Amino acid sequence: MGKAATAGVRRPRRVTDSSPRAVAAGAYRRHITVGGRWSPLLPHFRDEPSTSLRQVLVSPDRAPGPESFAAGRGDAYVRGLLQDAGFLIQVVAVDGRILFANESWKRTLGYDDADLARGLVLHDLFAPTSREEGAALFARTLAGGPLQGIEMTLCTKEGRELVLEGESDCSSEDGGPPVVRAILRDVTVERARSLYAQQVEARYAAIVESLAEGVATISRQGVVTSLNPSGERILGLAARHVIGRRLLDLDWSTVREDGTPLPRGEHPVFHALRTGAGVRDAVVGLERPQHADRVWISVSVRPVAYEGHSSASVAIASFRDVTEQHATAAALRESQQRFERMAAATPDIVYLIDIISVRNVYANDALSRILGYTPAEAQAMGEGLFTMLVHPDDIPRVMENLGRITQAADGAVLPLEYRMRHRDGGWRWLYSRDTVFSRMPDGRVHLLLGVATDVTAMKETERELRVAKERAEEANRVKGDFLASMSHELRTPLNSVIGFANVLLRNTGDRFTEREVEFLQRIQGNGRHLLGLINDVLDLAKVESGRLEVTRQPVALDALVRDVAASFEPQLIGRAIALRTELPTPLAQVVSDEVKLRQILVNLVGNAVKFTMRGNIVLRVVADAEGMPQYIEVADTGIGIPRERQVAVFQAFVQGESGTARTYGGTGLGLTITRSLVELLGLRMTLASQPGVGTSFRLQLAGDAPDVSPPEASETIHAVAGADAAKGSAGMSSDAHSSAPGAPAEADRPDVLVVDDDPDARALLAHLIGEAGFHYVVEAASGRDALEKARRLRPRLVTLDLVMPDIDGWGVIDAFAADPELRDIPIIVVSVTPDETRRAAPMALVAKPITRDDIIPLLAQVLGAR
Repeated sequence: MGKAATAGVRRPRRVTDSSPRAVAAGAYRRHITVGGRWSPLLPHFRDEPSTSLRQVLVSPDRAPGPESFAAGRGDAYVRGLLQDAGFLIQVVAVDGRILFANESWKRTLGYDDADLARGLVLHDLFAPTSREEGAALFARTLAGGPLQGIEMTLCTKEGRELVLEGESDCSSEDGGPPVVRAILRDVTVERARSLYAQQVEARYAAIVESLAEGVATISRQGVVTSLNPSGERILGLAARHVIGRRLLDLDWSTVREDGTPLPRGEHPVFHALRTGAGVRDAVVGLERPQHADRVWISVSVRPVAYEGHSSASVAIASFRDVTEQHATAAALRESQQRFERMAAATPDIVYLIDIISVRNVYANDALSRILGYTPAEAQAMGEGLFTMLVHPDDIPRVMENLGRITQAADGAVLPLEYRMRHRDGGWRWLYSRDTVFSRMPDGRVHLLLGVATDVTAMKETERELRVAKERAEEANRVKGDFLASMSHELRTPLNSVIGFANVLLRNTGDRFTEREVEFLQRIQGNGRHLLGLINDVLDLAKVESGRLEVTRQPVALDALVRDVAASFEPQLIGRAIALRTELPTPLAQVVSDEVKLRQILVNLVGNAVKFTMRGNIVLRVVADAEGMPQYIEVADTGIGIPRERQVAVFQAFVQGESGTARTYGGTGLGLTITRSLVELLGLRMTLASQPGVGTSFRLQLAGDAPDVSPPEASETIHAVAGADAAKGSAGMSSDAHSSAPGAPAEADRPDVLVVDDDPDARALLAHLIGEAGFHYVVEAASGRDALEKARRLRPRLVTLDLVMPDIDGWGVIDAFAADPELRDIPIIVVSVTPDETRRAAPMALVAKPITRDDIIPLLAQVLGAR
């Protein structure tokens, strides 16, 4: 072969080993060429022109003799070499018969010389699925020159398919018939491995492509070599704009969670490539100029070292978009900071309890102030927090409350009072409100949020009030017992006095002078008056001491009303008063205590008889359409009750006017007892009255009664039964006007507003004003109270002390002067020293202590004489 034909071909290494295998290998390499060039696959003689390899392979009978072998190592030597070669060598006639196959071919395919001698045909060896391709390959070889990189699939004698790869050539020698020579190697395993690798790679690629997370590979130099679709979506960049570029060259900047730039050495990818250690869930932010935003990603990086490399060759990075979670976490941190700031500002203990482990996980600093323990100390107690600090008597209730919170709905608040031990050993009462704060993924309550208020002082006050109440009740009971036990001792001698006076009056004859008879009548009248007073006092004592019991039974109101009216007929003989009853038909019974209901009606009718000189008294029952009683009313045309006294008349020993008792008699206890009985029966009573017109009392039996006041009665109705009845007359009468919008009517304006922070001073001044004939007096205990009542009630006159808390007298004067509605109201300054009053020269002035003679002239000057 010429020098040009072998250019670029690596020369075989000279053989120095003298072993048969080495000699054969060297000969093999010296005598193999393909198409005029050296080839390691297809044999061809190069240095021995006497006999070519084609002759050896095509004409086995033409083997060279020993003399030829000695001269050129001979065909037999080459034939032996080819037999032992590791390649599969076959020579095939144009009709497909296999003329020659070396030992490697026979060993690999399982055939022997006998099979070849029987005329083994190559076409029969092609795998069924590749016979057409094999025939086409054979035809191409016959038609042309040498073929390289051919591939065929042959079946072994056992039927196993083998993939063979190699080169083939077709030629003839010395005019003989053409043959197809091929040298092949078994690549079945390689193809299977390659196919498996391709399948694995395809599956891996499909998985990576379908992942929701972004996946990228980065070389050791920081160059992006791959990026899946999810990575494109998360980064906002197409893969073609990323692959092949260094991470640091991309148009974004990486920041830490706090927003500061992330140095290259801290970047998760470069850290993994440098150290060879993986990175998990590192959160970084990417500033994306093309989107003008920041995306937060959680990155995990795994470094991979190629075979034979000691350091990482490539990094596989997976990342996911956590922008929303990052914002949620930031909001949660901000919320937690706000919670801690609010908890630190509140005076109460704010705490979080882990329900599952029953331990404190958070407490604000109020814990130290209230119980003396730091939050860290409370958390260190663990489960022992409750058993160590909660009062032994309260532990069951506290643990029960913890159990209830596990079943509570979100938003439900569970209150509880219990005691906890202070560091000093004392006990503190706490009032807590607990609610669900968070839950586990399975719905179980995890954390309990509670707020505990120190109510120790309140508990002590409650205890003191309870003791005081018990003492007062005991004193009241003792008083009732005393009065009840004294009733006999008081009534017995008094009954004797009255009885002997009656005897003497019935048998006067000529034994007593007219003057003496008058004395006896006075003894009799005063005795009866005293007896009535004693009876009223004893009845009131029974009510207040709780000695009265209620016996409820059906009551026929028609019969009861007629009996009560009939009992007063003797008292009306000779008087210009008509007492009548009004009863609807039908009228159902009511369930009540008949004795006490009768006493209520007797007191109300008796009150009407006492204060009515002429006219009518009506005792009526009002029912609904079905005959169910709604209320009982006692209405008269008597003297009436002034508005400012309509609450006071229900207080003990108080009557409508200061001179009423002298004119009409009585103790002033009748309505007080009546009110107590009404409350005892669970009923409600209202009063409507107008001086000179009459009075109406309504005893409501069921629901809200309709307003059917007599035409001549006032439409103003004051509730007198219940807690409001116990309030002072001045305060209640003034409050009755609060519902009227705008300025009150002239008739409703108080005569005088007394302003003083000293209750005794107010009472004395109100009494003196009342003696002067001005009975509608309203009191105010402070400057602020005075301004509120003055704007609401518009009094005709104000008496004002200068030294008071909150707003003093000067502040009140200034406020009156600045208010167009109040500036014309006269003010009388009542003060102690001249210094206090030196600025009050334009006003009327009275120095304390005040007397009746001091105030009456000023009242007459401002309000007129009464």
